[in-house]
Amino acid sequence: AYFQLLLLLTFFIAIGLAATPAAKARIGDLAVPEMSTFKWLSIILCTLLAGGGVFFAAGEPVYHFVVTPPAFDTEAGTAAAVPGALAQAFMHWGFLAWAVLGTLTAVVLAHAHYVKGQPLQPRTLLYPVFGERIMRGAFGGVVDALCVIAVVAGTVGPIGFLATQVSFGLHELLGWS
Repeated sequence: AYFQLLLLLTFFIAIGLAATPAAKARIGDLAVPEMSTFKWLSIILCTLLAGGGVFFAAGEPVYHFVVTPPAFDTEAGTAAAVPGALAQAFMHWGFLAWAVLGTLTAVVLAHAHYVKGQPLQPRTLLYPVFGERIMRGAFGGVVDALCVIAVVAGTVGPIGFLATQVSFGLHELLGWS
């Protein structure tokens, strides 16, 4: 429930900011954006779809049908569980996912890159927490490598299917999440 409330809060903050004068703020010293709005939205949409929407679009509703989400009290595997399963999947892959990916991560990375001059790498997102240690040391390289491996192992081809099945199996057999 906490994660869902956090997603909703992020979405409403993004909508609220888009309706204020803050929406006209520029990040960096560029007079003209490097990309058109159409290109930027295309990148965001394709990234989310490639990163998980295609893979989980069918798998997540089925999982929530078999294992009832915490927010619902229906019996798993019954006709009554279908609306809850679909609602949970739409919560994860609807506007809320776009709000988190398209605003939160993108704005933080854009600010760090264009204003602070930091690289467009996953380690940059952890700079506020770890400081220069993550930018210069081996720890930053490990973070970048793990992010790439997580994306490839979690969503691409047979490795993605294997990772998901192993995770589901460990959860069902041993209670690990």
